[in-house]
Amino acid sequence: MKFNRLDKMLASSLFLKGLSLVVAFFLWFYVSSEVGGESVREYLVPIEYRNVPAGLELKADPKEVRIQAMAGNSFFSFFEESAIRAEVDLGGLEAGRYRLNVRALLPSGMRLVSLSHSLAEVNLTRIVERVLPLKAEVKGGLPPGLLLEAVEMTPSEITVRGPEEVISGLKSARLEPQIDQLRLGKPVELAVVLPDLPQNRRSSVSVTPEKAFLSAKVLEGLPTRKLAVRARLVGEANRDYSLAGLIVEPAEVPVQGPLAHLDALAEVTTEAIDLSEMVQGTTLVVPLAALPEGLNYAAERAVQVQILFENRTTTRLYASLPVKTIGRSVYPGWRVEPEVIDVVVEGIPSQLDALASEGKAPEVVVDVTNIVSKKLTVPVQVKLPLSGIRLVRTEPTEVTVYALLD
Repeated sequence: MKFNRLDKMLASSLFLKGLSLVVAFFLWFYVSSEVGGESVREYLVPIEYRNVPAGLELKADPKEVRIQAMAGNSFFSFFEESAIRAEVDLGGLEAGRYRLNVRALLPSGMRLVSLSHSLAEVNLTRIVERVLPLKAEVKGGLPPGLLLEAVEMTPSEITVRGPEEVISGLKSARLEPQIDQLRLGKPVELAVVLPDLPQNRRSSVSVTPEKAFLSAKVLEGLPTRKLAVRARLVGEANRDYSLAGLIVEPAEVPVQGPLAHLDALAEVTTEAIDLSEMVQGTTLVVPLAALPEGLNYAAERAVQVQILFENRTTTRLYASLPVKTIGRSVYPGWRVEPEVIDVVVEGIPSQLDALASEGKAPEVVVDVTNIVSKKLTVPVQVKLPLSGIRLVRTEPTEVTVYALLD
């Protein structure tokens, strides 16, 4: 009986209408809360480093940032993630290290909640170019008894470009052929190798061109290299002369021996040349000095050395020399002011020393011939005691003479 009554109530149109209203209310509440409410979402966004100065290389950390943003739920239904961006502005900066603000750029209608990195570490390095000559070095080294002759590389030099701190550390560029490649007798195209470039910086350096052609002849024998000759001088030249120059012929001589020995020798020298007995230029044939063990001269064992001298001069001060009057005068005598002056002369050291040893000095005079004024300023004259000596100056250059009437 009770169940029949319940069935009738559930089947009644009034109950069904009320249930429909309740379900409609909950559906409306759910949809309106989804559409009208707000939510927070997170995005992983790459950082754009803008306005990198010309001629500088950029290294920066981090590369990306996590952005949490809030917006209405309806906003996300038509929103595109590419509209969210992060950037760091490098405009106007010079080479150096910086800590710069990361700026989040959000579309209208979205608010920033959080940023995983508010600062970026930035390193700007100057980009430079450098020209390096190419050298050939057989990979693994040349077998004993073999040497390379007629080595030609095309091009003979390459250009490297990259961060200044990296490029400044590069000392050489080379081609590394296999010995079997050279024995073919044909030009070989090889990649340029930078032995001083760290592995982790290779991507930051460009090489132009990246490859070069190498041709060479593989011969039996010891390597030969031309080395500069330096004349070894001992002793002091005569004090009246100074060394004006040296000419060595030939300026280079071929030296033969193992490569390791040749690499350790920058030049060769002559036997000692004593300058102490020379008073004029001369030309000598001088033997070359002995080489370190393992090396030999391939040709010349002596060179011609031309030694050039020039006269050496010095100055000497004669202080407080008396000023004398000479010549006929209408007055009985003259007084000179100042009575003494300083004289500086120039000559070769031995001449000046000889004058000092003989007690000789320049003579200072004024000529009063035909002077009728009772007071007159006149230039001094200096008589030098020896030819070859030159007057440099007098202090003062003029004196005043006063006529003595009694």
